[in-house]
Amino acid sequence: QNNYILPSVYQGNYNAITRKSEQELFPLLTKLGIHFYAYSPLAGGFLVKTSDQIKHGQDTSRFNTSTVIGQVYTNLYCKQTFFSALEAFHKRCEKYHIKPAEVCFSWLLNHSLLKEGDAIILGASSIEQLMESIHDSRGIPLNADMIQALEDLWKVVQNEAPSYYI
Repeated sequence: QNNYILPSVYQGNYNAITRKSEQELFPLLTKLGIHFYAYSPLAGGFLVKTSDQIKHGQDTSRFNTSTVIGQVYTNLYCKQTFFSALEAFHKRCEKYHIKPAEVCFSWLLNHSLLKEGDAIILGASSIEQLMESIHDSRGIPLNADMIQALEDLWKVVQNEAPSYYI
């Protein structure tokens, strides 16, 4: 009624353990013709680190609670339920000799609700990390067991997962 111009892109947190946007937000964006740009595809590194690395990380870790961002990421993901699910996910990755990052990127590219015109935003703290993320995001094929591993991961954490409107 006010002739407002709709945005063309919505940028949101979306990854294998932050999927609550799939139920309400994605259908609305599709209806309105708005693309989704997913940030934090590896949940701030949570999905690619071991529980011990996260719990006892170095001072430079994204999960360092002496920093504001560390407190945010710790509050979002550092829950026993998440750690248990993470360990099961990593075991499945080890079974097939696939890096967790490759699995997470492949899921986003080929099995998530992202569609043509949507995007994944890569973040990195170094050129090396960026190059590794680019390599890992080439979208390797996932077998049915690995796809199920990601569904199992989501089922375990979904009740405690962050909302898309945090």
